[in-house]
Amino acid sequence: MNQNVNNKCWQKTPGRPLEFRWFIGSLGLHILLVSILMLTPARQLILNRSEKKLSKATVRGERIQAVIDHIRQTEQDRLAAQIREMSYIEEQMNTLLEERIGQYEILADQMALSAPEKTIQLLEGALIQQIAAQEAQTILDNWMVQEFNPQLSQVIQTHNWEDLTVRENLNNHHQEMLGRQDQIKELQAQVSDAFKIAIDQFSFVSDDFLSNREELLKAQSEQLKANSAQDEAKKTTGIMQESFVRKNPDAARDLKNTENRLQQARDRAQKEKAGVDKSKETLTTDEERKAALQIKLAENQERVQKAVDEEILARHENDIEPNRDKQKAVEQAEKDTKKQRDYLVSTERELIKADERIVSDQRRLQEAENKYQQAAQKVAEAESQVLIAREKVDTLIAEAETLQNQAGLKSDKASYTQAQAIEALRQTIAHLKDQVQSWNPSDTLKVRRPIAEAWKNERIEPIPGNRLNTVTDWYDRAVEAEIRIADKHKRIKATETALKAVVPIEIALQQTQVAVTSHPEIDRELLLKPVVTSDEAVRHKNEINNVREEVGSMLTSSYARLAEVQRAGDSWTGNGLTVSLARINAVADWSAALEAGALEDETMRYKDVAGLMQGNDRNGPAPGSGQAGSNKRSDSGRPNEKPDWNDPYNTPKSDDAYTLRATRFTLAGGSDIPSDAWIHVDTWYTIGPFPNPDRRNIDTKFPPESIIDLDGVYSGKDGRPVRWEFVKSPGIQIVPAHDEEYAIYYAYTELWFDQACDVLIAVGSDDNSRIWINDLLVWKSGRELKSWRVDEGFRRVHFRQGSNRVLYRIENGWHSMAFSFLIKGEKGIR
Repeated sequence: MNQNVNNKCWQKTPGRPLEFRWFIGSLGLHILLVSILMLTPARQLILNRSEKKLSKATVRGERIQAVIDHIRQTEQDRLAAQIREMSYIEEQMNTLLEERIGQYEILADQMALSAPEKTIQLLEGALIQQIAAQEAQTILDNWMVQEFNPQLSQVIQTHNWEDLTVRENLNNHHQEMLGRQDQIKELQAQVSDAFKIAIDQFSFVSDDFLSNREELLKAQSEQLKANSAQDEAKKTTGIMQESFVRKNPDAARDLKNTENRLQQARDRAQKEKAGVDKSKETLTTDEERKAALQIKLAENQERVQKAVDEEILARHENDIEPNRDKQKAVEQAEKDTKKQRDYLVSTERELIKADERIVSDQRRLQEAENKYQQAAQKVAEAESQVLIAREKVDTLIAEAETLQNQAGLKSDKASYTQAQAIEALRQTIAHLKDQVQSWNPSDTLKVRRPIAEAWKNERIEPIPGNRLNTVTDWYDRAVEAEIRIADKHKRIKATETALKAVVPIEIALQQTQVAVTSHPEIDRELLLKPVVTSDEAVRHKNEINNVREEVGSMLTSSYARLAEVQRAGDSWTGNGLTVSLARINAVADWSAALEAGALEDETMRYKDVAGLMQGNDRNGPAPGSGQAGSNKRSDSGRPNEKPDWNDPYNTPKSDDAYTLRATRFTLAGGSDIPSDAWIHVDTWYTIGPFPNPDRRNIDTKFPPESIIDLDGVYSGKDGRPVRWEFVKSPGIQIVPAHDEEYAIYYAYTELWFDQACDVLIAVGSDDNSRIWINDLLVWKSGRELKSWRVDEGFRRVHFRQGSNRVLYRIENGWHSMAFSFLIKGEKGIR
């Protein structure tokens, strides 16, 4: 409103001249002010203030950059010192690697002389097992022809699937067949193991046996074909068992049930059809009755009319000549009329009821017809289902006949491939024997060891001089050094495995993995560009700290790797003596004896490996040191010799063992803990899953077997990062975090003892497992998938005074997994 008024007021004055005068005045005033600023000392005063502000900002930026340059230079000096330490570690590890390679070459030279004969012995043993597998296959083929196939054919022809006795016999026959095939597979597995060891041994031979090497690999290929054929035969048996024992009987039962439902549907439809017919009959009867009532109604209407006419006539006659008789005639006529009228009303009522009954009959008829239609629809559906069920039965019967034929073909193929493998193995042995007889080692003995030669010729790259001018350059150099140190670590571990297991480095390298830590990407742009603001300086400081922490972690990890390989190397050098062939053989023999003591054996569930473990405490093993177990039987009849204290089989079968209160043990039973009590270790760090598709990595050594870094993060199953996680179990069974099928897990703990001692451990795992105490293998279960049990095996082991490292490896095949670790001392522990 005010705005409108103002506009009106404004419009009352001559607007244009006033606007123009106001613009001219304002422009003149601005020109005057600018002239004053430009032509008077005020200009210099304003400009000086701006220059001072700009100068202060420039000086501040230069000071910040100077501080940043100093920080960068200081950090470069720190990184240079750390990288020099890593170079020292690399040199030390390179020296250790050269020592191990030298030891490996000594072993390889020895093996080159004995490998041909050892290979022949191993192959002859494999031939015996393969012949046994062929004989078992022949027995299986005869049994199939005489017993198995006739019963299958009879069941197929008679379709007698639902007979429980028949089904039980079929299942028993299939189980027997699977058992026979498992026996053959076990023999073939022993052949495969012998082949593997033979090829490992033969890898040490000289170049004189190159043609034999190819022939040996060909024989192994034939053996793998035989194994594959047996796997296919067993798979077909499993499919047959599923078809004959479950699918076919289920299909036959479904067909019978469907036919029963069809008959029920037909009976129901017939019943509903009878209801329709009855409803129609009732409706017809009521309609006929209605027609009769309609005729009766017409007759009654005529009678009523006649009675009315007679009444009228009687009244008329009485009116003309009234008398007593005529009056009586009138009264009688009235009565007749009333009577006829009553008859008429009654007939009309009956006719109404008849109409109502007809409507009800029509409704019931419609309902009956609907029910009949529904029943007919169900009959049609049941007939369709019967056709489908019959087709399924016919298909399964045809498949059963096909499976029976396939089983015979697969069994024949398995027999043929086994014969081929035997022939190839016999030829390989014969040719190898001929070569050995004509071989003169003194003429030439050039052992093939390409990896060892390549490693010996490598040289360490020197530390660069002025080429590294930035923090990022030094950081990259540290990452490269850590990668090289990890590679040296892997090579040393592989060479030690080759020495202990007496296998070529190439094979040991394939089974060895070491921890390789991934590091976050640093902000390279921030670390290289000029820094002139406070915010950038703070971010730069934080990034420098990140670099410092990462490189410090790399240095710590490198020192840990060096300490680990130096500690492991004590067994090879003893008291600093020169490594000799005898020493190498002693270590290999000791490693083999310790592994034999660790290996699970149902006939010898208690073994004593404490002596072997003590042989490696200080100066390494001596030839013949320690004894792994005993085959004697105890008084209780168990296939083991009991230890000197308590019965090892008195093991808790449920969660009633005493819980470990701490990881520190004292060799005396507590007042509340009996001296013969088992104590279960419930506190662990676990890591996993590591990949194990089709159990192919069952012998692969993942990073935790090389070094324990509880802060380490590694690549696990499907490339996912895995890290150590703390697990405390309330009961005897322990389950690692993130348990998955077909994967490898590790559990680690440390136990402290106030004095060195021998104790008894009870081991149980689901599935395959291995245990190392202070890097020494003390338990190795069989390869079969199995359920957990607390008393799977017992080992008498040795713990050092102070801290002891315990590493537990567990494989999970399928379904769930668990492991347990119980301890019992001679005089009790607490």
